[in-house]
Amino acid sequence: MEDERIVKLFWERSQEALAQTQQKYGRLLRRVAGNILEDPRDAEEAVSDAYMRLWNAIPPERPQNLTAFAAKLGRNAAFDLARQKHRKKRDDRSDLLFSELDECIPSREDTAARLEERELAALINRWLGTLDGDSRRLFVRRYFYQDGLEALAADFGLTKHNVSVRLYRLRQGLKGCLEKEGVAV
Repeated sequence: MEDERIVKLFWERSQEALAQTQQKYGRLLRRVAGNILEDPRDAEEAVSDAYMRLWNAIPPERPQNLTAFAAKLGRNAAFDLARQKHRKKRDDRSDLLFSELDECIPSREDTAARLEERELAALINRWLGTLDGDSRRLFVRRYFYQDGLEALAADFGLTKHNVSVRLYRLRQGLKGCLEKEGVAV
């Protein structure tokens, strides 16, 4: 079923919207949640929460890209559950992934002082738009979907080392773009 039709079903408050979303995007949501959460039961809980968030968000939202909208809600649900489960214990996997971006993304405090979050997101999106398709997909899958290096290597037909090198070069490119725009990194 087309995304526009699924969104229309949400607006009509039809339960079919959830069934169609689950059929079309269930695998994606399970992968996103599974990459963030260690326990498959927690991942399923996050996916269920993502469906509830979709139901509550549409309406009033009318997403232009249902795939990205659903993935973002699923990712946020997984992170919220991870924070809830690990309040006293830090989640080393996420910290490790985000630490890879430390050298090219300014700290939250610096960003608030120099640039609002939306402006930074717009800069990053513009930079992503300059990349070739494979580089853009590689970056997004690593830092948005949190796919592992092994999975990326297999999916892109590269070695794990090649993936690491490409991601390093992409981070350097992002850093250069942000510095050129006057963002302190």
